[in-house]
Amino acid sequence: MRAVFLHGFAADRLTWVGTTPAIPGIDAVTPDLPGHGKSISDLGDGSLEDLASRLIARIKRGPPVWLIGHSLGGG
Repeated sequence: MRAVFLHGFAADRLTWVGTTPAIPGIDAVTPDLPGHGKSISDLGDGSLEDLASRLIARIKRGPPVWLIGHSLGGG
């Protein structure tokens, strides 16, 4: 199973560093949302709609995924 873990505001992909290894049999993807972590310079317009549409464009290119989010990532 493939799962995309989305972090909260002012965090980055490392939010999930202690969580994903504890879930056996999962192919975990932990991206930095635009404006966060290594994507700090790639904010776009900063809206939730922009973040969601950019994420959807990325995950449409691969197999189906489960989305798991915290705070902003849950939005």
